[in-house]
Amino acid sequence: MWFVNTDPLKNTQAVSMAIVYNFIFIYFLQYAAKLQAWDIRLLKQINLNRLPALDGFFLFLTNSAAFFAYGVPLGLLIFSMLKNNSSLKRGAIFVLLSVIVSNTISEIFKYTFNRPRPFLRYSFIQQLTPAYSPSFPSGHTVIAVGMAVALGLIYRPGKYMVIVYSWALAVGYSRMDLGVHYPSDIIASILTALIVCLVLYVFYRKLIVKPGQ
Repeated sequence: MWFVNTDPLKNTQAVSMAIVYNFIFIYFLQYAAKLQAWDIRLLKQINLNRLPALDGFFLFLTNSAAFFAYGVPLGLLIFSMLKNNSSLKRGAIFVLLSVIVSNTISEIFKYTFNRPRPFLRYSFIQQLTPAYSPSFPSGHTVIAVGMAVALGLIYRPGKYMVIVYSWALAVGYSRMDLGVHYPSDIIASILTALIVCLVLYVFYRKLIVKPGQ
């Protein structure tokens, strides 16, 4: 893979820099005043101009995040054990681990930044689904994108990944449509999941996958 270097030191440096830059960027997303104004303007456009007839569809997308993010790798893991397929099993574990780590980091960020939900700060935002934890970033988006990216890194099933990626991004959009997340929450979630998956994939290739596999 283009982002996997054969030099362990360079890999470690690249991983460290990726983590640092990602953290700096999401910190910027959280606190930049001008971005805050853009954030709420865009959310207002999405939330207040939505089609009520599609509320049920976006609720379905939101509720599908955990089901598919955890269900797909668990299903692959069970299938791999039934077929005694070690390669499929390793891949399934990688995807599941990517989702779990992405979600864990997301939860740490949530309670570090402790950003109020948009409907709590702005009375005109219409909340259409329950939301109790802090806003930044979006846990639903993190696990959806984490599963999609990890799946693509491991299995690369071609044209079918378009469907998976589209679903993951649609989950992120649904969180804004339903009034429970800012656009910057979604952007930070995508970046977090992407960085986590790439970092884990570096170690997966170096420590687990044998040469030639």
